[in-house]
Amino acid sequence: MKMWTVLLLVCAMTTLTYGAAVPEVELVGEEGGPSIQEAAPEEEPDEMAGGFVPASTALNSTSAHRSVYPTNLKEDLDEMAGGLFIQEAALEEESDEMPDGPSIHESNRLMSRGFPFCPSGWSRHNGRCFIYISSPMTWAQAERHCQDLGGNLASVHSHVEYVFVQNMISRITQGFQFAWIGGSDAVEEGTWFWSDGTPFTFAHWDAGQPDNQANSDCMLMNFGDAKKFDDQPCDFEKPFVCAMNM
Repeated sequence: MKMWTVLLLVCAMTTLTYGAAVPEVELVGEEGGPSIQEAAPEEEPDEMAGGFVPASTALNSTSAHRSVYPTNLKEDLDEMAGGLFIQEAALEEESDEMPDGPSIHESNRLMSRGFPFCPSGWSRHNGRCFIYISSPMTWAQAERHCQDLGGNLASVHSHVEYVFVQNMISRITQGFQFAWIGGSDAVEEGTWFWSDGTPFTFAHWDAGQPDNQANSDCMLMNFGDAKKFDDQPCDFEKPFVCAMNM
């Protein structure tokens, strides 16, 4: 009897709490032992009284949130990755449109770390950077200036390279101006070397040169009608060409 009373109280509390009808209760006699069988409602009401949400609905809603969240996260990550790809492509395109490159000091730092481009104002050819300096200097002053820029007076190792340097000068000066380059035989007359230490294997002397006139121990380019090498006194002041490795 006490058990039935407790069960009836539970049903009453459930009705008051959830605002739903009291389910049918089937009582079983003592032979089968007391039990309660709740009859499930045939269909759910359209509106939940008192704001009650069935457990199955809540679970379904939670599952939906759990399934949507990873999908949204993946979409956000994909969108971020796409944005980064677009930014990277834009930076690459911008760098292609900047042939002058960074400053000389920044370029020297980057080139020492393996970045293959030339500083602003320099021209690239065959793994080296070249620049024409229009301020006249003696050969020794020009060599020191090139060293301050990270290179030496230019060495020339082929006819193709010589034509490249000529064309660089021509674009700047609208002509084939005289210019010091890195050849010298000041150490031993008749034995020419490049100031950057590379082998002297290319000779492009003008006719009758070198003649060592007035102790001419330093190399000038664009000499004579043929615009070739000439030896000149090293204390003459001329424009010059610097070169440095990339």
